[in-house]
Amino acid sequence: MDETLKNSGNAQIVALTDQQADDLTALRHNSDIFLYGVFPVTASLLLLIWFVRWFYHTFIEGGL
Repeated sequence: MDETLKNSGNAQIVALTDQQADDLTALRHNSDIFLYGVFPVTASLLLLIWFVRWFYHTFIEGGL
């Protein structure tokens, strides 16, 4: 069984099996998708909706 060593900062070095290393890589990939993909798009859409509502209430509804 081939073991991969991972350095976890100030903690002890942990020996991971190949399966655990693959699972850790997949988890990191999935968290990167959320952090750099889903979260910014969601935040941008919420800000856009907030701006449209503010614009409508300030200029459109207030002008009528």
